[in-house]
Amino acid sequence: MQQHKAVEELVVGETADSGNMPGMVYGVFTLDNGFPRVLFEGWTRNAFYLCSDGQALNEWSNSAADSGWSVYGLEDGVPVLRYELV
Repeated sequence: MQQHKAVEELVVGETADSGNMPGMVYGVFTLDNGFPRVLFEGWTRNAFYLCSDGQALNEWSNSAADSGWSVYGLEDGVPVLRYELV
């Protein structure tokens, strides 16, 4: 059985759900040697949503012809791409 160490994180986002999707996450931060470090940061055309299983859905768009979704997990305080749809 793999053990995971506890990682302190701060999630900044909406407090209410929007339909079936959780609210948008504006930023996820962790502590790195006592200093805050950004893990995820959302902005216009690059939205993050926190999933019920603890992963983050990233919905992005550079234009009408270039958009997609990516799902990230966190492993030891580091974002890891799980899968994407482009």
